Amino acid sequence: SGIESSAMKRSRFRDRMLIYFVTVMVLPVLTLGLLGPLLYTREVSDLLAIHTRDLVGQVPANLELTIRDHQKILGMILSDPRTANLYNPDLGDDEAAEILELFNAATVSHPEITGLIAVSSEDRMLSNEFERILRDPLVDEDWFTSAQASDSSFSLITRPLGRNLLNRTGVDPDEIVSLIKSVSPVVPGGPS
Repeated sequence: SGIESSAMKRSRFRDRMLIYFVTVMVLPVLTLGLLGPLLYTREVSDLLAIHTRDLVGQVPANLELTIRDHQKILGMILSDPRTANLYNPDLGDDEAAEILELFNAATVSHPEITGLIAVSSEDRMLSNEFERILRDPLVDEDWFTSAQASDSSFSLITRPLGRNLLNRTGVDPDEIVSLIKSVSPVVPGGPS
């Protein structure tokens, strides 16, 4: 009976040591292996949501700033004396080349502008980076009628697919956002 009790004590001591050892090993594995990544993932998700909300909140302000900048660029182009004959049906090749030079200067100095196009109500077109794909009139396209209806304010068109225009810059049409604006011919000495 003395031998049995010492064997039981050793057995209990061994069981206790095994329980302590397992507890000491399992506790860090659970906290570092399971709870740590769970807490880390939740924290990263929360930070990502906050950051995304902040960025989305900045989009309207940046868009407004971009539109204002492009209005100024368009104003500078239209105030240039070379564009005075832009809507003239008898626009000569030299005058057209000067206007295209002005369009090119604007797109080179502002790399966010892929190209500029001027289309008259008589379906005459002048552009530095776009060309007509088909002979169909540009004045019948949605973007042209939308610009005429927008009362001289900028309109924003995303995904300009299905247009009768081809851009020669190599920029994918999915990457283009178009700002369109109807512009009346400037009468010399009149209001602009």
